[in-house]
Amino acid sequence: MARGLTLEEFTAINDELAALTRLGVPLESGLAGLSRDLPGQLGRAAGAISQRLAAGEPLEQILESPSFGFPPAYRSVIVAGIRSGKLTRALEEVAATARRTASLRRVFLLSLIYPLIVLAVAYAGLLVSLAWSTPRILDALTEFQGELPGIWSWLRPLGDSMAWWAPWPPLAVLAGLMWQWRRWSGRGSLRRSALAPAGTAASKLRQGRDVDPARLATFLDLLGLMIGNQVPLPEALVLAADTAGVGAWQTGARTAAARLNSGERLSRDLLFESGLPAGAGWLAAGGSSPQGWAESLRNAAECQRRRADRRQARFEQRWPILLSLGLGMGLVMPYMAVLILPWLDFIRVLLQ
Repeated sequence: MARGLTLEEFTAINDELAALTRLGVPLESGLAGLSRDLPGQLGRAAGAISQRLAAGEPLEQILESPSFGFPPAYRSVIVAGIRSGKLTRALEEVAATARRTASLRRVFLLSLIYPLIVLAVAYAGLLVSLAWSTPRILDALTEFQGELPGIWSWLRPLGDSMAWWAPWPPLAVLAGLMWQWRRWSGRGSLRRSALAPAGTAASKLRQGRDVDPARLATFLDLLGLMIGNQVPLPEALVLAADTAGVGAWQTGARTAAARLNSGERLSRDLLFESGLPAGAGWLAAGGSSPQGWAESLRNAAECQRRRADRRQARFEQRWPILLSLGLGMGLVMPYMAVLILPWLDFIRVLLQ
């Protein structure tokens, strides 16, 4: 295929996979039918997966193919779902994470529309001031004082050279928006989503409130699914951490798995010393029964999911306000320097 899937295409095909597994439809035949109904790249991806499934290739191996552009953690989701016997649940968890990421991106982009309109109008007004109002104020100051005060000497050359520099700020803003749009809507967007491995800052997260609750919910939920379906704890820890995609957790899971395989008993100290997030402590809080562990982890995952929803709601409420405040403060400064302060200086000279 010519390119990998975008985040939106990934979410769509993941939803289709979840629906097929929920209904018990064989994936190869279900995806073959979807390939005729889904448009463009999405239909071609469904058809290619269907053909390889029909040839006997395992689903988790197919999804490793770089032509599809699935993040490496996605294979861990599939393996975890198959090992737990809850592939539908695993796929739905991933789809929820992808939709949350896409929703945050839409909020971010839509919140830019009104500020950009205000910015365009304000910039046009600033140029008009430099071309018409400010020269007249400077002429009046020169006439009353015999010479232009040195503090305002830079304004004349700025206005005279406006034809050279004025187009560049809008072009820079437009180029930045186009770059961000292509970055989010292009084939690399999926690798940068919440499903992809975390970056340098996120990979340093260990414990506490700075841990991404959406990733932690995915980790806890899949860990609970696998443990509840008799997947050995060391293997379940590694698969769940690989799905979350945080480098520190992946290292910690392998450390904890090695210690468990060597005969150590499960404890909070073992989990925390290995570098797993604080939420993993719910595993030790579930008693000694795998079913107790699974129930405890599912409850913890639900708490983290609600926390992620609250964080998203706060972002949706605060981001437009913060953006508007920052833009307003940023616009006041140029107007003060170009128009208001010279005018106040002229009033001061008149009153002397």
